Amino acid sequence: MELHSVQNLKIKTGKSILKGMQRYLNKFLDERFNDYGWYGKAGYFVKKQTWIRITFGHQMSLGSDILEAIKACKKDGMELAIILAASRKTLDLISPKDAPAMISFEKLQKEVMSLEGVLDIPLIIGELSSTTVLSDCKNVE
Repeated sequence: MELHSVQNLKIKTGKSILKGMQRYLNKFLDERFNDYGWYGKAGYFVKKQTWIRITFGHQMSLGSDILEAIKACKKDGMELAIILAASRKTLDLISPKDAPAMISFEKLQKEVMSLEGVLDIPLIIGELSSTTVLSDCKNVE
């Protein structure tokens, strides 16, 4: 991952290391999903009739992510919507300064559970953790 190269160079040159990795993680996810035939970028991907949102946004955008999932199914004909969010512990690694204000899996789960009986789309939520293996994104369907 490009992040490791940047971190190693900073260490070798005596500069302070990066405190957040979100920019590199977003680039990595875009490349990995596109390599496996998914269309999209910036955390939104589509393959066949499956829509995925990988969110690292501010907690205020949680409702927008759910609304986008609804629109993908109801308006764009997607058969399955998936929203993935990092656990709070993982957000502390990704963006330590901003982690408290970001959408965590725990916040996503709480919000989706509060919508039980209201949401009528096929929606899967998933947790990204620092041990999540991303190499099988081609098999998510």
